[in-house]
Amino acid sequence: MSYPAVQVALPPNYPTDSTMFAAGSGFWRLPPAASTWVPAASGLLSTTNVIAVAVSPAYATDRTVFAAFGFWTWGYSVYRSSDGGATWQLLAAGLNAYHR
Repeated sequence: MSYPAVQVALPPNYPTDSTMFAAGSGFWRLPPAASTWVPAASGLLSTTNVIAVAVSPAYATDRTVFAAFGFWTWGYSVYRSSDGGATWQLLAAGLNAYHR
């Protein structure tokens, strides 16, 4: 099953750095001056349900982006990219969902 992009994020220094990020069923980035969205090279595949994206306040120097993945019935995971969203590493898995 494929989902549309449900999250969009920009670096804090946008438009100086015109990179754009989109996530939903997978993760994509639009590098500066590019006209084609680029999927993540590893870590967040097109089957990964990304539900939240956060860009580091120091993105201009650290190139760090965070993404949360999950479904309320399975729990959640957090990923980090330190290369502007090209590759991703799992930080925490199995975080419990909030239940009322």
